[in-house]
Amino acid sequence: MLRAIAIAVVAIVVALAALAWNAPAAWLGERLAAASGNTIVLASADGTVWSGRGALAGSDGRWRIPVAWRVIPSALLRGELALQLDAAEGAAAPRGTLRFSTDAIAVDGLALRLPAAALETALRGRVPVVLGGEFVIEAPAIVTGDRTHSGSIGVRWEQANIAAAGADPLALGTVTMQLDARGRAFVGPVANTGGDVRISGQIEVLDRGASVAITLTPVASTPATVTRTLAALGPQAADGSVRLTWRGNVR
Repeated sequence: MLRAIAIAVVAIVVALAALAWNAPAAWLGERLAAASGNTIVLASADGTVWSGRGALAGSDGRWRIPVAWRVIPSALLRGELALQLDAAEGAAAPRGTLRFSTDAIAVDGLALRLPAAALETALRGRVPVVLGGEFVIEAPAIVTGDRTHSGSIGVRWEQANIAAAGADPLALGTVTMQLDARGRAFVGPVANTGGDVRISGQIEVLDRGASVAITLTPVASTPATVTRTLAALGPQAADGSVRLTWRGNVR
């Protein structure tokens, strides 16, 4: 009896796979747009759901990165959807393997370069400043489950800069974050090298949002214009530092 059920399940999976084999890659774009509230789109989609390419882009046109993928058919028999990201589109293309099951998402060997503007897009304009530069994200092995997460994520923000409304951009140099899994969140310190100010603080990434608490402190070489920018960001302590906190949802 169990063997008959197993054979029937495999037959259903194979039949569904056959039906979807020629589904255009644009179908994925439609699903992505719906899931992101039409803030992120898959442009120039080519190929099929099983093997295709295109460009992830913000609907506002501020950023765009190439992406190519292929589905690993054998994973379907284990009840998983596994996507292999292919870096053939160039150094800017994400690479790694994403595995989706009923109770977890696993990531292996993820490497991703992402314009800082993409974070603003994901947060739907809820960040209080304009972000510049590029994020370099590496996740050798992480698992996000229903109750807990595991693994770590390394983030490097290159040529980082922020600007409040009506103020000149504040150069932050290279900002680094090492986020380790703690329960249902990824938490870690934030620091920088170079830039016009010194950064210290912590970031916490949750299932549907994030919280940031950082302190920006002027140094001996901080230009007078940057000191005025700090004053525009919030109340200053005796040493001229400004503490910024933010919490928001992605969805």
